Amino acid sequence: MSDCKSEQRINIKFLVKLKKSATETFQLLIEAYGEDCMSRAHMFEWHNQFSEGRESVKDDRPGHPHTAVTDDNIEKVRHVIEKTEGWVFEQSLRKSIWTGKVFDDL
Repeated sequence: MSDCKSEQRINIKFLVKLKKSATETFQLLIEAYGEDCMSRAHMFEWHNQFSEGRESVKDDRPGHPHTAVTDDNIEKVRHVIEKTEGWVFEQSLRKSIWTGKVFDDL
């Protein structure tokens, strides 16, 4: 989806250079992307920025992730979860032994 949004921003910039109105641009994006089209509000925001001379198509709004889901990232998260689950189990077992409830918790 991220590539699709980037592609749409490039197309908005192109259509601004062709002097298309924001409404015309949005209609063309809907025709091209269907359900994957960005919201009308976001499209109008980008159209306005490109009309005012913005050149970059990069979405640099704060709070938006600058990473992607990759096999490597998934494996790193999985590793952290496995380590954390082991630690949580170990802490729970220690508490159970300390309070004398080891058999109740198992």
